[in-house]
Amino acid sequence: MNIKIIVINLKSSSGRRARISKQLDTLGIPYEFLEATEGSALTDDWIERNIGNRLRYTCYNNIHYSVNKNAFACADSHRRAQIIAAEFEDGYTLILEDDVELSSDFKKKLTHAVELMQDYSLHVAFPGYNWARGSFEKRNDVKCSGLSFSFYKYPADGHVSGSYSYIVDSLGAKKLVTDNLDKIEDTADWFYIKEKGIIESTVVLYPKLITTGYFESDIVGSSDLKVSLIGKSKRMIYSLSVKSKYVRNTLRYWKERRL
Repeated sequence: MNIKIIVINLKSSSGRRARISKQLDTLGIPYEFLEATEGSALTDDWIERNIGNRLRYTCYNNIHYSVNKNAFACADSHRRAQIIAAEFEDGYTLILEDDVELSSDFKKKLTHAVELMQDYSLHVAFPGYNWARGSFEKRNDVKCSGLSFSFYKYPADGHVSGSYSYIVDSLGAKKLVTDNLDKIEDTADWFYIKEKGIIESTVVLYPKLITTGYFESDIVGSSDLKVSLIGKSKRMIYSLSVKSKYVRNTLRYWKERRL
């Protein structure tokens, strides 16, 4: 069984690159870095050529705060990663952002997850996500006994948010990227699983195998984080998690079980 890993990483984020490399080097699984698109470098001409009319309209008219140049850059980075994964026809690709924390015994868990995807003809799996909304039902047909995680159905009445980690086979990657090949029509965090007709072949893993949120964002500026008490609290947690292994492991345990 062939598995490879693609890590999306800004060229300027050398610290994150070093940290995720340290985690991945122990796995013995091939991985590569994909240089992330830089939001601040996007020109009006690039946006005109690469971004669909709806997203451009939303951005230029400030209709939603999250649709901006950084979101366009993120979507383009994932689009390029998905194109690479679509060409990997004899295996599975784990697409990661560079600020993730892998769970203990990660290689064993990832291998079991991919074996189950293969056995049950599953094309997309979310081993990590920010949150899941809607009916969260276990896939009782998928035999996960003896494993430390289970497969759950993608919620038919909800949505799973979080583009920082997902596993795809070639067909799954093709389905995810299909609407964005010509121009980007969707931001990276909204996969439109139901609309693309792959809800039956998409699963959500719980507890999570991968978590995120241990570092300050490379996109959100420091001044933005200072605005609120929540921002200040996050900054304190970031600092403690870097300095204390106990705090980091406690935070990871909570994040792995948080929906």
